[in-house]
Amino acid sequence: EAYQVGKIVREKISEQTNRWPEFSDVAQKAGVKSVLAVPLVAKEQPLGALNLYSKSSSGYDDTAEETALLFSQQAAVACANAEVYWRTFSLTEHLREALESRDVIGQAKGILMARRRCTAEAAFEMLRKASQHRNIKLRDIADQVVYLGDLED
Repeated sequence: EAYQVGKIVREKISEQTNRWPEFSDVAQKAGVKSVLAVPLVAKEQPLGALNLYSKSSSGYDDTAEETALLFSQQAAVACANAEVYWRTFSLTEHLREALESRDVIGQAKGILMARRRCTAEAAFEMLRKASQHRNIKLRDIADQVVYLGDLED
């Protein structure tokens, strides 16, 4: 609820058996008696929730809620930054792979042009057809040409 609705939830487990029957059962068996859930929000985007569980029946007070809220704000920023980092890392990896593919495809085209005395377009078309016919990625076909010195027939 803290994540979905974006509000702080502070409840005693014993009072929520109808609302969260499965969770309440498992929590009570584990000795959990209260929960404090604080939404993680960065730039008005919900990212998740910080859930704190207590074995105390008195649960959490206003001071604990304020502290959890302060911590959740910092955690949300850290989560948002981590998401940006991993998206950037993934994009960088895809670009690196694309550049490597481009290089090996260019090498394969050059080999085919020299061996078969054809144009760059014709060499690329040979690679493309071999890729489709064998159901193998174009880059892998190009790797084979660079390794073997020609297309396998």
